[in-house]
Amino acid sequence: CYNEPIADWIKESVISHELLTVGSFQKTLFNLAGLDTPIPPDNADSHWWENTIFEVLHQESNPIQQKFDTIIIDEGQDFSPEWIVMLESMLDANGPKKLFLIADPDQMIFERGFSSHLLGPDFVRIDLALNCRNTHRIADLILPYGGKPAVSSALDGEKVKFFEIETEDEALTEIAERLDELVIKKSLEPRNILLLTAHTKLRDLIRDQHPGGYACQAWENRYEGEIVCETISRIKGLERHAVILATTDSSIDQKLLYVGISRAISSLAVIGPKELKLHFPQ
Repeated sequence: CYNEPIADWIKESVISHELLTVGSFQKTLFNLAGLDTPIPPDNADSHWWENTIFEVLHQESNPIQQKFDTIIIDEGQDFSPEWIVMLESMLDANGPKKLFLIADPDQMIFERGFSSHLLGPDFVRIDLALNCRNTHRIADLILPYGGKPAVSSALDGEKVKFFEIETEDEALTEIAERLDELVIKKSLEPRNILLLTAHTKLRDLIRDQHPGGYACQAWENRYEGEIVCETISRIKGLERHAVILATTDSSIDQKLLYVGISRAISSLAVIGPKELKLHFPQ
């Protein structure tokens, strides 16, 4: 996968085995080459993450020797065609040469050129027809974005709530109230809550201000049992029982919005400008 948080979650979910390699794409390549992953500069942009870091790898004299029977790519829409070709070259010519790729093109927020049509005739496409994560109410909400109907056994779930704000201060006040509702009134453990923002500015403000006295931390500090607060793009692919999505951006990208609201398993609250209210039931 591309994102570090997804890699962490997969590592925690599978049995450790000497023949199993799990990790984020870039870090795994550097580890296999016996190299330290470059530290991003303060001004690192998308070009650095998508190109410069790989140029560093190609300039090194340590080629990747290890080959694999099977390679599984999660969140494949995050990958460029060149990255997929790079991974295919790491399949053992004498092995089964199996490559599995799980992707949702409707959640392609990085725009790196992925298309299932570029995968070639050897790929067999299997479409996921049902939503196995969300309650019926949340699943119904994301249908227009490309989501699928919830499985029949899914709960109806709580009504999705929208809270109108305009400024960052108003967002912080509303976040504090929503956290009180989840933790105090509903007795939900903080580790089951995910607080999402569209951009890093509001995320950093939330982490610094501790709205309502609640510590909201980066994904890496989740072991302390505190509320995870991240941008939508960093936490994509993961989930929590309760999600609070907060933004002051009235023109948030539709794919980014889809990724954010679909992280919620059973409880979803959206805090944002009135322009976003059209996307949510009244």
